[in-house]
Amino acid sequence: MALAAEGLSNKEIAQRLKVATGTAKVHLNHIYRKIGVRNRTSLANLAVRYAPGSGPAGDGIAAGLGKKFHTGN
Repeated sequence: MALAAEGLSNKEIAQRLKVATGTAKVHLNHIYRKIGVRNRTSLANLAVRYAPGSGPAGDGIAAGLGKKFHTGN
C-alpha cells in the first residue's frame, strides 16, 4: 500500500517486492476493494490521513487502518 501511495507503478512495486507485475496489480486491487477505494489517488489520500504522526497517538497507517477496517486478525 505504501509503495502505491508513494506513486510507484505496478512494475516498480513488483520489482521492489520481487514478484510479477500481474501479482502486484492483483494484490493492489484486493487492497483497494478491502479498504473501499477506487484508485491510487484515493489510496494515497487515505495513506496521508493515516501517516505516522497524523493522528492523536501518531500510530501510523497500519494501526489507523486496523482501527477503521478491522481485519479479524
